[in-house]
Amino acid sequence: MFYFQEFIMSSWVVLLISSGGHPNFQYLLWVMYAIIVIKCSVRVASLRLATGRDISDKGMLGKTHDFLFHGLLHGDNCFERAFRVIEEELAFVHDFFYTKYYAIYSGHHLSVLLSFSMIPFCSWLAYKLFRHFQTPNDELKLVFPAHNRNYDALITFVLVVGIAWCKVALISGLKFFRSWEDKLGQYTLLQNCNFKPINILHRVTFSLVDKTKNGRKKDAPIKLSMAVKRAVMEALKSSNGELTNGVTSLQANGELQKLSWSYTNHATTTHTILAWHIATTLCEAHDPMHQPSEEEQHRTETATNRHVASSLSRYCAYLVAFAPELLPDHCFISESTFDSLIIETQRLLEKVKTLQQRCEILKEVGAMPDINNNRRFRLTISGAQLGNQLIHEITSPRLRWKVLSDFWAEMMLYIAP
Repeated sequence: MFYFQEFIMSSWVVLLISSGGHPNFQYLLWVMYAIIVIKCSVRVASLRLATGRDISDKGMLGKTHDFLFHGLLHGDNCFERAFRVIEEELAFVHDFFYTKYYAIYSGHHLSVLLSFSMIPFCSWLAYKLFRHFQTPNDELKLVFPAHNRNYDALITFVLVVGIAWCKVALISGLKFFRSWEDKLGQYTLLQNCNFKPINILHRVTFSLVDKTKNGRKKDAPIKLSMAVKRAVMEALKSSNGELTNGVTSLQANGELQKLSWSYTNHATTTHTILAWHIATTLCEAHDPMHQPSEEEQHRTETATNRHVASSLSRYCAYLVAFAPELLPDHCFISESTFDSLIIETQRLLEKVKTLQQRCEILKEVGAMPDINNNRRFRLTISGAQLGNQLIHEITSPRLRWKVLSDFWAEMMLYIAP
């Protein structure tokens, strides 16, 4: 009975998806099956968490792996299908933990019984209230005869109308505050490192509003493009479930031996993300948007890889700056590492205003042979050295952005769990 109910509910979702004009019936069946599996998995995971058991079931890992890599990620356009299923999964998880829908629909027989039992009670209560507050016929007047005005009735009318329209406005405004907006938060370290907030609300509210730290200024969020989705899903398919912090992508592109120090010399994932973010920003400043010497096909490929690498680089930096609890490292380690990096960059680029000038200075600093002895700017210099190495040793912009795009797609998967 439970699976039949889930089948009926998922069929409605499939009808909504198919209304967009997707003709593939096999695709709709996969979505329907995935939704049923996901909803059942949410219930099993919540039960395991409540009983203090491990969420992962080793006996189901093989089936889950086959379902993901041989079913959901099968085909050329699997990335679009996978992201649609992920959106439905996020909606189910959100409803399970943050709404009362699960409590209502899990015990629907009791809910229906309680609803019908409220009818006679509400009728009796309405009758009692009507008899208690009933006004005699000779006193039923809405207008005072002295001034022909009744402000109480006017105020009551305005309040009733206002409350009704307030409900309409709140319901209509839900679409402007959705949890999932299909966008990526962005942050550029070298552009916002000298940002110093005023923190007026922090002072006015006597520290009730959290204080914004130095260097933390968000860039405008960007739309999650199909190119980014495709890059992440292709990285997931090629990994076959074995996630690494960029090693596999560097090895596939033949750059592992040159760039192996970029992750072995860093203590945490946060250090690696920030160093590669600085290097990616330097590559952006070095390469123009369009390479006049490239062919049209190669130019399009380079532009796509550049967009993917830049978007994911800024998003990972955004996670470090504003959501460190989502990273594999402890949030205290991520916050302290980022705070130290902000101090480093502010000291090193104190009087430099534009992003292009800051990138030029970092490229010069990273090229100095004895710069490793300076411990004051260790992480900043590491990112500058990595950027210089990418620029000078990988001379082809097409290959350089291919390496960066594959690295950031793999890093995105590595930090996701």
